[in-house]
Amino acid sequence: MTLPYPVSSWISVVLYLCLFLIFGIGLWQSLNKHLFRKPGLSGHSLVPLGLTALTFGVIGLVKGYMDVLQAADAAGEMTKIQLAHALVHGSLAGAPFPILGLLCLGLSFVFKYINQ
Repeated sequence: MTLPYPVSSWISVVLYLCLFLIFGIGLWQSLNKHLFRKPGLSGHSLVPLGLTALTFGVIGLVKGYMDVLQAADAAGEMTKIQLAHALVHGSLAGAPFPILGLLCLGLSFVFKYINQ
């Protein structure tokens, strides 16, 4: 499964922004702690930013479901099989968003472990 395109929707823009912020701030904290050895410099945890990204990922999944179900509703009367197909296509359309959110959360935990 591929990640969403960076400019496909506002949710993907926010998720990529969170990913770059986590990577940049985490790298900056790691360099300050391990390479420059600045005393008294305590880095803040990036886990809340990762949880925010995961929340936006879930919002993207729900948005994918809503878009597909609205398109199916506009088509008119539906059978149960058509509804099942709509749900599957909705989960496939929105699945890259929570994966990118989980990637952000995992990266924030990696930097939390590195910067302890």
